[in-house]
Amino acid sequence: MNRNGSELIWSFSTNVWEQCLAKRATSRYSLTRRYRDPILSSTRLTSDLVEAVPKYFILPTRWSDRLVNYSLTTSTFLVSLIAAEVVSDFCDPPVVLVDRVLAAYQELHDLVAPSSAAESLPCNNVHLNRLCGYLTNPQSARVDAVRRWFPRSVISDISRLINSIEAVSDNPCGRVCHGNASAGNIFVNLQTGEFEIPFGPEVVNAPIELDIGWLLGDVFEIISLQQISRGEQLDQVAAYDDIIVSRSRRSNLQFDIELCYRFAIARFVLHILDFVNTTSAISAARARVNAFCELLKL
Repeated sequence: MNRNGSELIWSFSTNVWEQCLAKRATSRYSLTRRYRDPILSSTRLTSDLVEAVPKYFILPTRWSDRLVNYSLTTSTFLVSLIAAEVVSDFCDPPVVLVDRVLAAYQELHDLVAPSSAAESLPCNNVHLNRLCGYLTNPQSARVDAVRRWFPRSVISDISRLINSIEAVSDNPCGRVCHGNASAGNIFVNLQTGEFEIPFGPEVVNAPIELDIGWLLGDVFEIISLQQISRGEQLDQVAAYDDIIVSRSRRSNLQFDIELCYRFAIARFVLHILDFVNTTSAISAARARVNAFCELLKL
């Protein structure tokens, strides 16, 4: 317990940021992220964007070029529920919960744009920029080695995707996207089943497939990790395929399913390169890459 009455729940550091979560005396949680590189200075929340953001998205209580802080009601990651590390009678099954989260991103996408709010946002995503850096300038032998484990066709497609994203984002289909729709950026209240998504620094003008694919990439990575730990094939991909197709049919703008999967693969490649760049755990990275490629038949 520190002097302001808060208790540290966890903290960790990667090559991207330092994060910590503390429980306050008020029973709320304080999430603090300190970015290694300055957050894009052009990314600022306009008043019309703030007013239109759906209730699930939590706005920062503090924000500078490198530091952002949020006030949350829970400390449980969506990752833990998908991986069944945490079970709650008050929460939907993982597939249903992911579908509800996708609906929230869809609501963000549909409510806010097209508008001046979207037009004022950058088209280049900070995480795709980092992935581009890994692919063009690996920075270390271990990152270069991991990059080469993927089929050439996968890396070539990601490069084309990154090169085209600004053009895709700059057309009228560009909408407000969260920009970091990972399962590690979604918190679920185990008592109510509601979720909270920290929102702000990475928000971009982009196609909704970026957010959908980013979350899907995390889901598939979690499934592939379960396959490693259990030593067996898990037939879970089809269930998530179904919710993507179903949600596309219910959307004002039908999703490009193929584009969703391209972003999902890009998300995993970035995550594994971040992982090995932070931990140097080559053997663990190799097992993850093999399991993911096998799961999606890459």
